[in-house]
Amino acid sequence: MLRPRTRETQYSFALRSGLWLAREHPEVREPSDWTMETCASFIAAVGRMNVDELQLGTERGTRKSVRSGEPMMPHSRANFIYSLRRFMIDYENWGWGRLRFSPARHLSTPDTPLFRRGVNPRVIDDPVWLKLIWASLNLRQEDLLTEIHYPLAMLQAMAIIWTHAGLRKSELLRLTTGCIAPQADDIVKEDGSIIMAGTLCYLHIPAGKTSKAFVKPVAAVVKKYVDLWLDERPAEQAMLADERTGEKVRLLFQYRGKPAGGDILNRTVIPMLCARAGVPSEDSGGTITSHRGRASAVTALASVPQGMSLYELMQWTGHSTPQSTMHYLRIRPTQLAASFVKADRVAHMISVLIDHDPEAASLTGPATYYDLGDSYCTNPFWSSCPHRMACIGCDFNLLKDSARGLILESKASIRRYLEEVPLTPDERAILDQDAEKVEQALTRLGPPS
Repeated sequence: MLRPRTRETQYSFALRSGLWLAREHPEVREPSDWTMETCASFIAAVGRMNVDELQLGTERGTRKSVRSGEPMMPHSRANFIYSLRRFMIDYENWGWGRLRFSPARHLSTPDTPLFRRGVNPRVIDDPVWLKLIWASLNLRQEDLLTEIHYPLAMLQAMAIIWTHAGLRKSELLRLTTGCIAPQADDIVKEDGSIIMAGTLCYLHIPAGKTSKAFVKPVAAVVKKYVDLWLDERPAEQAMLADERTGEKVRLLFQYRGKPAGGDILNRTVIPMLCARAGVPSEDSGGTITSHRGRASAVTALASVPQGMSLYELMQWTGHSTPQSTMHYLRIRPTQLAASFVKADRVAHMISVLIDHDPEAASLTGPATYYDLGDSYCTNPFWSSCPHRMACIGCDFNLLKDSARGLILESKASIRRYLEEVPLTPDERAILDQDAEKVEQALTRLGPPS
């Protein structure tokens, strides 16, 4: 079942296809007249199409886009072809006629840059994003940009959820009055530390386009401002039908009997936050939008030390596959640079120490020590060694005192796997060998100095 707006969009594309036929192939009067050559001609035409080409007129005239005359974006080309392909498939499935080609094959979207749907959530610049978070926590009555407006408490609750919960716009606007719950009990983490009750709260997210309804932990400040809005929200408002499920619900962001408008985030809340924070409504990635805020929230959780894993982020964002979550992960340039320096030192710029002491000399010449960070390799043929990823168990490896913490951490990790993770006999044998190598390394280091 398609949503009304999606149906209108696909119907519009089908009508525009008819305009193209009238111009290029007037002999084609109905879908059964299409041939494989017609499909190829149509795909080629879409690949060259500009914005507003084959535009549909209305009673009020033709509305010009700000990109009028420019090449159509790849995702729009792909949607154009998808809409016609779906129409042709329905034409046959509903028994309206028989086609002379295969829609799935001959109207498939080409895998070229012209048509490739690039999912590219643009993270808001870090300085701007941090200022927007501050602004969401410090809104004032005078920050309202118009005389006719929603209550400040409602807009601030929206702003806090946008900056702290990483929701889609549709998910945020469909939250219900019972969507927030406190953290009632202490949480004991694996390392024994405790997250005290009240540190977090739980946000109930309605079913979305890629997931069922789910619950995610968010900062306790979200509950604080949602409760402030609930105290002001008129309680006598009638229940409304959820646009996706049809269920009667009490929407959180409902005022004077009507739900908040779909553009309230991009046209009211975000401009208000930008004005309060003293930042422009655009940054290096373009206009600041609600979905860019979602990308920033997810990226922040993934980029910090000891950040959330990919699977945890997938659960927190409500994605159905890790591939969807991967689109939102962006490694910050500074983090990438630090990782490069660390990797490049090992890959290309190994420091070499040469000991010319006659007692340290060997048959191959002076003693040579390759600096690997937490250890030295004394193998004179290090550059051609096929086992450079298994240094800790190698007789040529000379550990530094700085390696002790890393080895102890590896020992604890191996022990945890042996105790908690069900292993096959082969897997257990491998881990036992690793544990033995770690113990040997600790023995070589000796007692702590």
